[in-house]
Amino acid sequence: MLPRDVIGKFMPQWLTVYNKDGYRMDFHNDTIQDLIASRNDASITLVLTEPPKMYTPHKSDNPNQEWKRVQGLVNWGLIREYSASCLVYRIFFTSINDMNEVLRSVKHRDILAITYHDLPSVLWSYMEPESNHFLGRQQFTEKAKRILASGNVHFAHLFQVQALVWNNYINPASGIELLRILEEVIKDAKENQVAAPVTTDAMKGLRQKIPYPCPGTDPDELNVITLMTSIMNEEYEARAENPKRDRIYGVKIPGHQIYIFKAMVTPTRVLLSGPEPDSKNRVLRKYHENNDYFLRVLFCEEDGQDLNFHPKVDNEPIFARFRHVMDEGITIAGRKFDFLGFSHSSLRSHSAWFSAPFTDSNFERQTPAAILQALGDFSEIRVPAKCAARIGQAFSETPYAIPIFETGICHRSIPDVKSEDGTRVFSDGVGTISREALEEIWPYLSMRAAAPTCLQIRWGGCKGMLSLDTRLEGRVFCIRQESMMKFPSDDLRELGICDASSKPLRLVLNRQMIKILEDMGTTNDWFFRLQNNALDILRNATADATNTSYFLDYQAIGVNMGLPKLVKQLEKMGIDYRRDKFLKSAVEHVVFRELRLLKHKARIPVDKGVTLFGVMDETGFLDADEVFVTYDKTHGVYRGRRINSTLKDGQIIVTRSPALHPGDIQIVNQVTPPQGHPLRSLQNCIVFSQKGKRDLPSMLSGGDLDGDLYNIIWDPDALPDNYFLPADYPRVKPKPLDRPVKPQDIADFFVDFMRTDILGMIATRHVVLADYHEQGTTHPDCISLAGMHSTAVDFSKTGIPVDVKALPKNPPFRPDFLATAPPLKTYEKGQIAHLRDDDEDDNADDGMARYKAKYYESDKILGRLYRNVDEKKIWDEDIHRIINTAGPSVWDQLLTVVESEVNKYKLDVDWTRRSDEAWKIRGLYESTITGKMWDFSENPRAPLTEVEVFCGFILNKRGAQTRRQGDSSIKLKEEIDRIMTWIVKQIRDRGVGDGAETLSTATDADAAPSRWREDVVELCWACVAVACIRKEFAPIVYHGTGELESFRVMAACCLLKELNNLARKMEVSAGGGFVGVGRGRGGRGRGGASMILPIR
Repeated sequence: MLPRDVIGKFMPQWLTVYNKDGYRMDFHNDTIQDLIASRNDASITLVLTEPPKMYTPHKSDNPNQEWKRVQGLVNWGLIREYSASCLVYRIFFTSINDMNEVLRSVKHRDILAITYHDLPSVLWSYMEPESNHFLGRQQFTEKAKRILASGNVHFAHLFQVQALVWNNYINPASGIELLRILEEVIKDAKENQVAAPVTTDAMKGLRQKIPYPCPGTDPDELNVITLMTSIMNEEYEARAENPKRDRIYGVKIPGHQIYIFKAMVTPTRVLLSGPEPDSKNRVLRKYHENNDYFLRVLFCEEDGQDLNFHPKVDNEPIFARFRHVMDEGITIAGRKFDFLGFSHSSLRSHSAWFSAPFTDSNFERQTPAAILQALGDFSEIRVPAKCAARIGQAFSETPYAIPIFETGICHRSIPDVKSEDGTRVFSDGVGTISREALEEIWPYLSMRAAAPTCLQIRWGGCKGMLSLDTRLEGRVFCIRQESMMKFPSDDLRELGICDASSKPLRLVLNRQMIKILEDMGTTNDWFFRLQNNALDILRNATADATNTSYFLDYQAIGVNMGLPKLVKQLEKMGIDYRRDKFLKSAVEHVVFRELRLLKHKARIPVDKGVTLFGVMDETGFLDADEVFVTYDKTHGVYRGRRINSTLKDGQIIVTRSPALHPGDIQIVNQVTPPQGHPLRSLQNCIVFSQKGKRDLPSMLSGGDLDGDLYNIIWDPDALPDNYFLPADYPRVKPKPLDRPVKPQDIADFFVDFMRTDILGMIATRHVVLADYHEQGTTHPDCISLAGMHSTAVDFSKTGIPVDVKALPKNPPFRPDFLATAPPLKTYEKGQIAHLRDDDEDDNADDGMARYKAKYYESDKILGRLYRNVDEKKIWDEDIHRIINTAGPSVWDQLLTVVESEVNKYKLDVDWTRRSDEAWKIRGLYESTITGKMWDFSENPRAPLTEVEVFCGFILNKRGAQTRRQGDSSIKLKEEIDRIMTWIVKQIRDRGVGDGAETLSTATDADAAPSRWREDVVELCWACVAVACIRKEFAPIVYHGTGELESFRVMAACCLLKELNNLARKMEVSAGGGFVGVGRGRGGRGRGGASMILPIR
């Protein structure tokens, strides 16, 4: 209950509550789950998804900082211990008339939805002891600690119960009751020598079942016994369906993955999530049996994003809290996790690994200190940042590991290749490997079919690339100790593979690259041609099935299940996929994503361009300023994703992202070695010369060869008129300590990095100033920012931060292409910026006196490209097309065609015989996809949409996708591809039945008895049929959500593929199989009268 003397102010994005003394709370409107208006006492009650931001007046020497971010407001009766769990706030009005006036304004401005409900007044002093949240959490922690010590319940289960309490799904009293039930159930299972009906996979369902406590919520829905019973029943059925389920985690995962536990430390609380599958690293692979003793900890805002930087706010109390957590650790169910280390990528995402003491499989005691000591000798590294980076090598994701002793692979050392004066290292970070060694490694890789010739590796204390050198004999790889060995290590048993040159990557332009090319003299026509080509593809993506199929293949959407082929085959059958709401929305989702990237990020695909790993010419064939670009010209040829194959010898453009200095883009000569030359054996890489005064990679944004990717353009129309000398920043040597680095030093550096992480700010300001000044990227301010950016990038290794005060000032206006939406009003560059406009209050973005930026219409290429894309017009006229949905559904038509073909060829196929099994698979699919909708959501109370998960891309409702959303989207895409492959395998293998050779890994040409094929078709047909039936018609074996629509899409993909496989086997297909030979379009398809199911 907030004090009665506060003032409240609703704005489009925020509700700010403050008093005359300067104390304030900011509630983001998106976090207000429910606004309950009570007329009986003239109050509104806010039910939140996350705590508000709290500030006190700031008294310091810095006149710009007005507020201090804090964890609680003691003056308002909200102490730090309660702020984490206090998600209900009540605000009283001075009168009922005032309340009605405010609520009318809120409703009129469409700021928030309002629930009218008279709530009783509850005073804290009258509450029962079990309702005391703070005391209850202490009692819960003690009980969880006792249960863990008894060994009765696995830590993973206790972790999830504690997550429900800490994440405010249930109160501590319910958590204690849940622990009691859990302990009794598992004890009973052990006594009866059976698997406990509880797994982490099943318990994740509690997050979906527990409703938000708002008016109208049935108390029975929060009953712990009822919730636990439903979870146990689902696990019983899952185990009956698959007796080989993991007894702790449920779902078994691929060998290169491991279950990890996560914590999120915010300004007020600690949230828990997981366990979730993720790629292994060297440490997790070594201690894979003890994965529950490791914790990945993210330090962030309440909503999971980076901690906000605001010039008027002092965040030091929050950083002090983060530092305290790193010192004191995090205790979960009595198990204390202490800071261990972090990789380079996790440092940039502000996450670190913690670990708890355990005894490993060799009966050795492992503490954070012992784990680090086993990795290697770091005692000679006296710079905390550098020491952290070296330790971080062990935490880099290495999905694949090759046992080099078992495979008979040897290693040797070779010297680095340097310039004549010894100041430049041409071989910085790259070694070599023989073909025989590669042939031993390929079977361990998922991309083995591509036979990559370049590997990004971690081995002991070494990191970098290995490139094929066919002159090497035997199974051997060569390491350059000076540039590749970062610290000595005796742990040399496995060669970790981070990545490989398995395929060429498409090149997409970005703002910085475009701006530098403009300054170099590349014609505007080239940029517009590329952008218009991309726009034409997007405009036509939904025009017909052929374009849609090509587009989905190009974007790699649903390729694992065969979605592009489904769209095309439906069209051949006379069925328009766009008549299905989900399929249409999925395609539009992807088109919309690409359209936004094209307009707001200038992400323009380059036809005659490619992105590749960089390696060095070991043979000395290439001269200075020469490169050899080699890539697989057949990759993606059958899926419409082939890279343009017109690369010829001559001048090309080479760069590396991020490019800020005008000299970060260079013009070099592409030279192809003669046939039979060792370099011709390399694939999907750019080979740099070892000759000259300076290595080319170092000229490109300070690149090297330890795994950097390089962008290559060979379009002659892109060649500029001018070029600029590359930057040559002096190496700054940080001051070392006079003693070995301690964990506390590394923790200090980690927090300092978060405190001074302004890399994004520097890059954005560079874009603004480069457009604002006529000199573009050559303006002194831009040159200065490029240097600061280099310093900020190296901060992770040097520990030397950028001085924020030294940043060139922002101009009064920003270019229009940085607006999240086309600005309603633009200004002239030289116009005086008034302090306030009449509507400035309504434009306040965050309630902290930071107002919406004013924009000018940029006349440079980025502004012109931005305005060339009319999102609304393209969406309304070309993408979101109006389709006639009258008549039978897509699925009725498809099933009718299938039935007609089955009868025509007299197949012994009856889908009703497999309906129960199909219902089970549907339930399995829906529960898995629903789990991912919750796992990847930033809002603990609101899942992602089905379309977002199906397409593997998270949309940001507030504008451009954040960095964290981008990272999550990459992992989501990998996960959804894995799930689709797994479900397809389930259908194909179950269709074959027990005792038969599985079809899940068979190729289309593999011979299999027709009966097997018919069984698979029968189950696929059943899956499509039951996917179209409403939940209320489901049999008792079904335990899905009944709300998802993508299962029938995936099942239809399987069905059409298996029908064609069967047709080829029977040699009756003259035009590509049973399905897809129809000539007609529209109407009812080839099947005549439609099969009618109780369709959803």
